Amino acid sequence: MNNLKNLQKTIFVIDDDMFQHKIIKHLLKDDKYNLVFISNGTEALTMLLKERPDLVLLDINMPGIDGLEVLQRIKQYRHLSGMPIIMISGMCEKKIVMQSMSHGAVDFVAKPFNNDLLLQKIRSLLTDAEPIEKKVITAPIPKSSTYSTLPLIPIIPELLRNLSIFFDMIEKGDVSIESHHPEIVRLIELDTETSSVILKIINSPLYGANQVAHTISEVLESIGFINIYELITSISLRNAITSDKQQAELDVFWEKSARTGLVLAYLATRIANVDKNIAFHFGIFHDSGRALMMRHFASHVETLRLSSITFDKNVTTIEDSRHYCNHAQCGAILAIAWGVSDTIVTAIRYHHHMDIIKEHHASDLILSLIAMANLAEYIESNNSYLSDNQWTKYKEEYLLSLKINDQQATDLITETKQMLVNEFNNNYCIF
Repeated sequence: MNNLKNLQKTIFVIDDDMFQHKIIKHLLKDDKYNLVFISNGTEALTMLLKERPDLVLLDINMPGIDGLEVLQRIKQYRHLSGMPIIMISGMCEKKIVMQSMSHGAVDFVAKPFNNDLLLQKIRSLLTDAEPIEKKVITAPIPKSSTYSTLPLIPIIPELLRNLSIFFDMIEKGDVSIESHHPEIVRLIELDTETSSVILKIINSPLYGANQVAHTISEVLESIGFINIYELITSISLRNAITSDKQQAELDVFWEKSARTGLVLAYLATRIANVDKNIAFHFGIFHDSGRALMMRHFASHVETLRLSSITFDKNVTTIEDSRHYCNHAQCGAILAIAWGVSDTIVTAIRYHHHMDIIKEHHASDLILSLIAMANLAEYIESNNSYLSDNQWTKYKEEYLLSLKINDQQATDLITETKQMLVNEFNNNYCIF
């Protein structure tokens, strides 16, 4: 039965080294995977336009377009979002490994590679029954590196892959998108759970809807395809990161993320020149790296509790010392893999590092998103197991970003807390 299942799995091996082709072919002879060997980057990109394999083994050193450039170009194809890519290379300097990870690779294996190790990595990615604890990156760099235990990225759900063609149409300026609305609505309505959550979000007073929407068609006409696509991305993220061992804690976390997203959407209607859909999307995604780490590291819940009472250290510093990676890094790479905008990716990566944000002169939108997220978490801190001291620490910078004064912030905090009480004390639950 396992061999029959493996026959459905396709691996693209993109490498100009014929000897390596033979090694990989011999290594996987008992697994019965469908192996496709490609000798250069140009041919690989052409084939990836036609077919989405289950896994890619990608060498860096190739004639013409090298592996890193192939990796970057793959990000432009939304139908390939979430496709696991293992980089293989004789160049294993820290800079090369970090470039690979930041561009979306899930793992890095140095040449000449250990056959057993590579086989284990391939099987862990393509076998659903493989224990979660084994699904971590083991890059050939010092243990002190924050990338050495970075968790793997969950696969993009089918609904998003089906909708990606319409996203591509909009990015290419195709004005015929409205003629495809019936098909878009049909695809979304097939997923009844997601449809239900979309309607709850849209009709929430915290989201700031001007009128009640009863159907997905009404939602689509009201907010447009891009915004409903981002809503689905946020909702799907919750369903993609689960764990039998940590599910209770993850449920609490995702409820908190949902509230944060709604609060950001509400704040966006009051104080910032930020679209409420972008604000909600960032609210859900900005701490998603914590969920990823929670699923892979049993002790991460304790790390979160420790960070809530350790006011002299940044939470990412505590995570780095305990797990050799942090939730901002994990969240940014997760967002890249899921096709989230560069603006949100940057805000996720540095939302705990105002010094870096200021040094690189981040855009007003990034600054506003980070300020709003930390204000939202400050507002919610009385209702959550995880309090946050970022707002207090960088209050002056955040007020400046949001163009409000201290009294306006105080009034808004009181108003929003009352809104939260009214909403969530009436058993309002998104997920």
